[in-house]
Amino acid sequence: LLAKGLSSATNLLWSGCSAGGLTTYLHADYVASRMPSSVHTLALADAMFAVESNSFDGKPLYPARMQWGYQAWNASESVNQKCLKALGGADGSEGWHCMFGATAAQWVDTPLFVVNSKFDTWQKAAIIGVNCTKITECTAQQQNFWSAYGQKMVKLLHSMPPQHGAFVTNCQAHCQTGTASDWSGRTINGTVMGTAFGNWYADRTARGTGVFKYVE
Repeated sequence: LLAKGLSSATNLLWSGCSAGGLTTYLHADYVASRMPSSVHTLALADAMFAVESNSFDGKPLYPARMQWGYQAWNASESVNQKCLKALGGADGSEGWHCMFGATAAQWVDTPLFVVNSKFDTWQKAAIIGVNCTKITECTAQQQNFWSAYGQKMVKLLHSMPPQHGAFVTNCQAHCQTGTASDWSGRTINGTVMGTAFGNWYADRTARGTGVFKYVE
């Protein structure tokens, strides 16, 4: 792609949703490192701002999967390398912690915009470990745990490097950027998702330093 014209680009937006969202967290800095200095690389991660957490009943559902995957796929070269250096341990075996979007985002240098739900419908089963359709249909224990999980997400959002932005709602969802009703209709305090991203993108492509975190 570099040889076919990408090297002449002014800006590059590296993006994906769900599994692609996770690879955005993992690979944004690597992609940016492959671009000529004249190409300004930014990233948009839709879903998978996943918090490292056991399920509501204490089972390491997702952590166990990521630990297995990290080892099985020999993934040390695929995670964010600053995160690996910080959390991977002396031999890199603990680098699986960097396969959680909410963790990896803390180490990403490339300007990154997070789109997520505090009540992500994929994380509901895979991480929280519940199968109720709506949070209001969950047991009180499940609701309280899921709400606390969302608050952990918000805390980690606000601890991200200042070049990053976010649009995180209370609406149950997963992969919102490809849905017109979400991108053009979902709002936080009157700001539409697409507009929120556009504000951040315009500022970052102009090398601005504005704060663009829209969080319910």
